[in-house]
Amino acid sequence: MWPPMIHGRLSWDSQTNRKRAVHRVRHIVYIVGAGMTKALQATAPVPLMWDFVSVMSEYIYRDNGDFDRIILTSLAEMENAGVFEHTKNSWRELAQRVVRSDRDTEPDLTKQEADEFRRIMRERPPENIEQLLQRAVDIAADEFGAGLLPQRFNFGINEMFSRIGWNLNLTCLDRFLAKQCELPDTKHTFVSFNYDLVLDRCIQQRKDGLWNVKQGYGFEVDRFITPAGAVEHMKQFDGPGGAFGMLPSRRLDAKGDNNRAITILKPHGSLNWLLGFRENYHFIDAMPILCLDADHSITHYDRFSCQHIQLKDDLDYDLSEDSVWADAGLYLIPPTDSKSSKLQFIKNVRDQEKQAYTTADEVYVIGWSMPSTDKDQVEIISQSIQERIKPLERVTAINFNAKPEYYEELGRVFDVDDLNLIRYDKGFCEYPN
Repeated sequence: MWPPMIHGRLSWDSQTNRKRAVHRVRHIVYIVGAGMTKALQATAPVPLMWDFVSVMSEYIYRDNGDFDRIILTSLAEMENAGVFEHTKNSWRELAQRVVRSDRDTEPDLTKQEADEFRRIMRERPPENIEQLLQRAVDIAADEFGAGLLPQRFNFGINEMFSRIGWNLNLTCLDRFLAKQCELPDTKHTFVSFNYDLVLDRCIQQRKDGLWNVKQGYGFEVDRFITPAGAVEHMKQFDGPGGAFGMLPSRRLDAKGDNNRAITILKPHGSLNWLLGFRENYHFIDAMPILCLDADHSITHYDRFSCQHIQLKDDLDYDLSEDSVWADAGLYLIPPTDSKSSKLQFIKNVRDQEKQAYTTADEVYVIGWSMPSTDKDQVEIISQSIQERIKPLERVTAINFNAKPEYYEELGRVFDVDDLNLIRYDKGFCEYPN
């Protein structure tokens, strides 16, 4: 057990000629990777970086035996577009059949075909999810007709996590958060490289009110939509066409807006951030709107797309991008796009991330393996550590069966010696709280 930290320092008071305590708030930073969500797995499989496609293929069938068309279409169009590095002609032919089978003029997909497609996805050579997303973005930028490929991929990712939902072993995460949030005079910054909403939801559900959805992501959120409203709105596009109505977004008036004891920074995006985009999935430089339940609870939007979102209470004939998004997609981006992003809100998130590493007293690294795709993030950490006035007190690394070289590299990146690098290698849910 670590000794309690001193949450203040002594300063000379010239009026009383005595030393007095100066209040000081400690700052703890938590870097969260895919290994944390994986550690919470219960009955539904949860993916890591390298087995994402294989795990995603497990969700081709719904619980009632029907096909999950969002998952099927996402995987099949990735195959057709050449997103995967390893492929075969027979695999592409089957993927084309999967996509065509959703048309009224084509025969329905058989269970035998679906099983074979799932086997191919399950057994294909593993590829990093962030590399796949980067290829999808690159292909969409270069090839006419492939512009919606990243959107379909993103909604496929969302569909899987929506299916997983909150059916996870959340007790260990709740226990960890409870212990950390009870620390006196402490602020917490979570830097999450995960698209999923598990951490966000557990922090929001806490009764202490240390985080609020309006400002808690490092930027101020003005509007939101509800899944129920969006699903009902999108039904009009299933018909023959004609005039379409708008989906009015709601103003987000959350309480406790100045309470920022906890901040969640997600530089790669999030499954509950919707942002307007132009052709070929070029996001608009604007603030995201959130997908929330009516009571502002974090949730998933489990449809394929969202169109004609109204951003103001009164349009007054203004149909510009400031008032209406004709198309909106989930804001998930590969790490390289985060580095080069010209969107102001992402620039601000990255600036806050750098500031957090510069001012932190200690750091927890939970389930983050420092993959090669996160090279940019490793550079941000290294540069920020070099700009610190004093070294970190300690870094606690929580992982599972990681190699010694991983911990050695972690020590170099954070510039801490073995004494101040606490290694816990038995998994997040086994971490003592």
